[in-house]
Amino acid sequence: MVPGAGNAASADRNVEQLLRIPVSLAVILAKKQMLLDDILHLSTGSVVEFDKSHKDVIDLVVGGKGIATGEVITIRDKFGIMITKIGTVQETLNKLCRELETP
Repeated sequence: MVPGAGNAASADRNVEQLLRIPVSLAVILAKKQMLLDDILHLSTGSVVEFDKSHKDVIDLVVGGKGIATGEVITIRDKFGIMITKIGTVQETLNKLCRELETP
């Protein structure tokens, strides 16, 4: 038997299990800071204007970490995101796991 072979197989199974965890992917179209008073006065029909153009890139976020940017596209009667910039698999994993390493 090869030393450490069992550990490698176990690690592969752990990685496969991790890759099957469902996570929420959020799209951040724009952000704005407002006074609480202004927020409390919002009502049906209120319009909140953002500084960002509808053509600007948007952020894709998992667990509060930006993992990619993209452009809004239309797919039939729904919208989607065309990825314009994303890191490697390793870079993305590093971003997502960084908060787990912090005490």
